[in-house]
Amino acid sequence: MFGLDIQVEIALIGFIQAIVVAVLGLSFRKERAEHNKAQQTLMAAQQAVLEAQKRAEERAVLRAEESNIVMKQMSVITDLSILNSKMFKKMEVNGELDSALDAAKNVKKEYHDFMRKAATQAMYTNAADDIK
Repeated sequence: MFGLDIQVEIALIGFIQAIVVAVLGLSFRKERAEHNKAQQTLMAAQQAVLEAQKRAEERAVLRAEESNIVMKQMSVITDLSILNSKMFKKMEVNGELDSALDAAKNVKKEYHDFMRKAATQAMYTNAADDIK
């Protein structure tokens, strides 16, 4: 080949092959490391999205529960307003006052219980987020 001894030429060819394999191996390792890093970043982003969706769903459940209680409160307020109007006109209320007052007490307690539960849940959710 280059006027060298055949054994030297074979050794040179083997050496060149080893260098090519080493360069290709390093290139592959670098690409694999970059791919792994990108994969980990993607997985972390997906996890963050899932956690955000879970928190949004939990808030939606609380909002729905609160809306239900608020609608009950509005109904009780309406009943009490009608009763007040009847009393001003000196009409008979026929036991409606007692049932409206009981409903008002019950929905007031239900709303206070809900607010305590929501506050407690928010406190522990925020504490769990702080730990992360």
